[in-house]
Amino acid sequence: MSKKPQPSTLEQPAPIDLAWLVGLLEGEGYFCILRGRSETLLIGCGMTDRDVIERLQRVSKTGHVSVEKTATKSVYRWKCSNADAYALMKMLRPHMGQRRSKMITMLIKKYERKLQQLPRYVVRHLPTECVEEPYELKAWCRERGVPLNALNETLYRERQPIDGYVREQ
Repeated sequence: MSKKPQPSTLEQPAPIDLAWLVGLLEGEGYFCILRGRSETLLIGCGMTDRDVIERLQRVSKTGHVSVEKTATKSVYRWKCSNADAYALMKMLRPHMGQRRSKMITMLIKKYERKLQQLPRYVVRHLPTECVEEPYELKAWCRERGVPLNALNETLYRERQPIDGYVREQ
């Protein structure tokens, strides 16, 4: 099951690392939205060169690496999703080729529409422990990538009985 987007804190890599990242993802990467129980914004890259995939994770400062063993080789996959993928896409888009830039622009717009709809859904499905304890609400939101400011505004508009709204740090 994919998690909902989390607030991203990605930093801009050094110019040489950014150029390497753009080149690798332009040639070997993929950008998409996975559809399932919830839509997941995703950037990924897979290859048999472990050192390249590990460098991709170090340079991007995000994502996770998994290994898939076949009969003859191991395939290393790096994936980055939701808020981190969104931040990385915005960082990479100006440097990508025309076709990838168009794809990234379309994915960013879909993700932004999803974020606008998220708080109302969350208010309807908020667990009781989050209502009783603001710290639990903050942890629950962070786990699912729900922007706290947007949730607080929705809670205020919907007049939900939560004591002490939580502020993002």
